Amino acid sequence: MRLAWRVWGAAALVLGVAVPLGTVTTAAAAPLVPAPVKVSMKSFAFSPATVHVPAGGTVTWTYDETPSDLGCESPVFQTGLPVSCPGHSTTAVAKGPDGKPLWDSGVHRAQGFPYSHVFTTPGTYHYICTVHGGANANNPVTHMEGDIIVDPASASAPVVSGGGSGSTPPPSSGAPTVLGEALPRTGVGVGAPMGLGLALVAAGWVLGRLVRRRGASAAAPTRAAG
Repeated sequence: MRLAWRVWGAAALVLGVAVPLGTVTTAAAAPLVPAPVKVSMKSFAFSPATVHVPAGGTVTWTYDETPSDLGCESPVFQTGLPVSCPGHSTTAVAKGPDGKPLWDSGVHRAQGFPYSHVFTTPGTYHYICTVHGGANANNPVTHMEGDIIVDPASASAPVVSGGGSGSTPPPSSGAPTVLGEALPRTGVGVGAPMGLGLALVAAGWVLGRLVRRRGASAAAPTRAAG
């Protein structure tokens, strides 16, 4: 019985070392989803007026004016024409093949924002508020215009060129849609069976050694008696 306990103890010791060393943990690479770049619409301006975003990134415009600000929510601009303010828009100057702006939030007050747009093609995109920017705006009092510089995903320097991009409708909630990301995956690789085999071989070697020792100890008194 004592011999059996020694054998199992040796096997457990070797197995405890071999299995952790043989365990392989793998994880699926999660796609890099850049955080949305935020642009505030406040006091008849886009802030910041120029932003960089990597290709595949998102720009989110938020309506941040309050009644205490010099903006559409101010009581001064709620008294009717000619000083009324219907709200703001973020509208691309460049147009797509269909003749429509590459993106257009439409003119809304706070309830129509935030608005998000995904930019897929590197380039520089000029945009305006159709009420307070562009050729027909009440400049120079307001000059609500901005630029989105879309950088190549693998480079940091901006590329100035024309290009198209996908569009998204105004989201119904306060946060833009976030792409799903792959969850880590773990598992045991080929090292664990190998470690188990080594443990069994070691246990057999220990058992053989102990058997030979016990045989030698039992034979010694017999030779002395002869």
